[in-house]
Amino acid sequence: MKLILLILSLLLVSDRLIAQGAADIYTTNNPERYNDSLAKQEIEKIYSMLLSGNKFETLAEKYSQDPSNFNDGGKIDWCSYEILDPDFQKIILGLKLNESSKPFKTQFGYHIAQLLDKKGKEVLTRHILIRIWD
Repeated sequence: MKLILLILSLLLVSDRLIAQGAADIYTTNNPERYNDSLAKQEIEKIYSMLLSGNKFETLAEKYSQDPSNFNDGGKIDWCSYEILDPDFQKIILGLKLNESSKPFKTQFGYHIAQLLDKKGKEVLTRHILIRIWD
């Protein structure tokens, strides 16, 4: 179910694409709307907090704008890396187990990702997403 919600949330990246009445489903603890520049500043601020020793899960719950997994510490259920956004996939495949990425941009916004486990083409990851609302 979480994977389906993640895919839906990644497809519905614009508030113009979210159907009326569905907005309640897409609520997170971070309702801010960022342009590209402010989104980049926000993800850099979150990355600094991560480097300062804050737990990834806590930061995801507080700041991530991915409605499908922010309340689960940003965890994305097991999935084939082949279905991930190509930019996200490239970063994930370059990480060691339990390593966190530096901030990076995809078509969905700015992310910090973490590789939790890998079995063949299947990966277990978590991420923090700051969406761009330009």
